[in-house]
Amino acid sequence: MSKEQNKEENKSNVLISKIYNKRIEQYFIKSIRLKENEYKNNNIIESYIFTNARYNLSIHAQRILYRSISCFQCFIEKKQLNTSLKIEPLLEYDVTITLPISSLVMNIENNNNNKNYEQLKQTLIEMLSKTIKYKNKDTWKQIHSIIMFPKINKIKNTISFRLHQKIYEVLFNFSKGYRKYELETIIHFNNIYSMRLYALISEQKKSITYNIDDWKSMFQLENKYSITSNFIDDIIEPAKKELDSKAPYSFTYQVKSKIIKMKKKTIKEITLKPIYFPRKK
Repeated sequence: MSKEQNKEENKSNVLISKIYNKRIEQYFIKSIRLKENEYKNNNIIESYIFTNARYNLSIHAQRILYRSISCFQCFIEKKQLNTSLKIEPLLEYDVTITLPISSLVMNIENNNNNKNYEQLKQTLIEMLSKTIKYKNKDTWKQIHSIIMFPKINKIKNTISFRLHQKIYEVLFNFSKGYRKYELETIIHFNNIYSMRLYALISEQKKSITYNIDDWKSMFQLENKYSITSNFIDDIIEPAKKELDSKAPYSFTYQVKSKIIKMKKKTIKEITLKPIYFPRKK
C-alpha cells in the first residue's frame, strides 16, 4: 500500500472515529445540568409507579433525587399526560446529571464546607448501594444502585453522577398515572416520610388506603413495627404534623381492621384522606 493510500485510510479512520464518538455522545451519554435560575421549578410531575415504589433513603439522598427529577420536567411538560402514556425520549442511554451543591439544602451547621463535602460523599455512597423496587399485578422489578459514577467538584461547587437508566424509565412511565407537587415545598421538609406522603397525596381528592404491610413495604420497614400503633406514632403522625405546618396538602387518617375470612386473619388498614390548605399553595 502506498503512502498516499495510507494517508487516505488514516483520514478515513479518523473521520469514522469522530462520527462514531459523536453518535456515542448523542445517543448514549446525555448530560443535564441544573442551572442557578432553575432552582425554583415550582411544579414537579412524577410517575405514580415511582411515587409508589419501595425504597428508603436518607433526607439528603431524597433531596438529590427530587432535584434530579426536576431536571426532566422539560421533557415531561411537552407531553400530554394520561393514563396510557409512556414517554421514551431517553431510554437509549444513561443520563449524567450535574447539580449545584447550593441547591441541595444540606443544613450543615456553620456552613462548614468540609462537612458539606463529607456529607455529600456519604450520601452519594448511600445512593450507590440502595435499591428501588416496584411492581404491578404482572411484574416485579428491583433496581440496584440508583446512581453510578458520582463526582464532587469542589472548584465548581457541584456534584454529578450517572442516573441509572431504569430509574428514568420509571420516571417517564405514566401508564399508572402521575403525581404533581411543589418542589420547593417538598425539598425543605425535614422528615423523609413527610416527603413520601406529600408526593403521594398532593393534588389528590380521593382517599388512599393500604394495609399496614403495604405501607411498611413502601418504606422498606418490613421487619419493623409489629404493633400498628408504633408505626402510626413514628411514621404517620410526625409526617402529618410537618405537612400541617408547611404544606398546601396534608391529610387526616383512619385505622380500620379488615377480616380476611379465607386466610382466617385480621389485618390493619390505614386510610389517608387528603386535605387542602389554599393559603399555603
